[in-house]
Amino acid sequence: MVSDQWQRELVYRAARRYRLEDQVAVWCARDGTRSGARNSRASRGWVRQPLQHRSTGGWSWEQRLEASPWTERRGMVTGRALDVISQWPGTPLGLVRQSFDEGPGGRSAGNACRALYDAELIDRLWHRGKHRYMTTSKGVDRLAKRDRVHYSNCNDRVDLLSWVAQPQLRAHEDGIMSFMGHFLEKKLPVAAGWHSLDQMGLDGSITPDGMVFLQQSPFGPTWAYFEYERTGRGQARILRKLNAFGSPSRSDDSP
Repeated sequence: MVSDQWQRELVYRAARRYRLEDQVAVWCARDGTRSGARNSRASRGWVRQPLQHRSTGGWSWEQRLEASPWTERRGMVTGRALDVISQWPGTPLGLVRQSFDEGPGGRSAGNACRALYDAELIDRLWHRGKHRYMTTSKGVDRLAKRDRVHYSNCNDRVDLLSWVAQPQLRAHEDGIMSFMGHFLEKKLPVAAGWHSLDQMGLDGSITPDGMVFLQQSPFGPTWAYFEYERTGRGQARILRKLNAFGSPSRSDDSP
């Protein structure tokens, strides 16, 4: 199970690398679709997952459910809002609305943000006449537990190039969020750029500003990398910026 379409893409990329694509099935929580292998195949015997007996300790299953924000009546909605805010620190309410496919008069996005704020899973900053939202350490911890990753790694990635932590980057980050909102309005799957990293050794690396899945493009249906550039105004700087995308060391050929 993955939370969004980009994570599904990463699962399939890893499966293709090890020639396991015909043995993997993925259910995506964002669009509710199941894809991949339809039936299980006979085991080859070289991957083994031993069963371990585990205890809930002094915190019963019922207590865990009661404390979980996802079991509330609007749990799916607040979970979606937390996903958006965690990907783009400094998220305006408008971007949350666009991810919900909700108009300016809708209340679901605002209610979800208030619920997350009351639960101390997000914080907010008043900036130029509107609230900007970001995850708290408690919110990051909930997402890390959901995705079964280490909290420290997750928190470091979120804060690395943050609208909150780097005020000098706010114009750049606002530009990215504005474009992502337009993609969401067209119902195109998107993901924050820090969810992707292509290390290419001597050829450098690619960490895009975002990813968007294009149903129609000169390259057919494909994930595309999005770059929002404010400083590369001359030809030399633009070529340096784009040089990594032409490297034969890339792990994919997405435009």
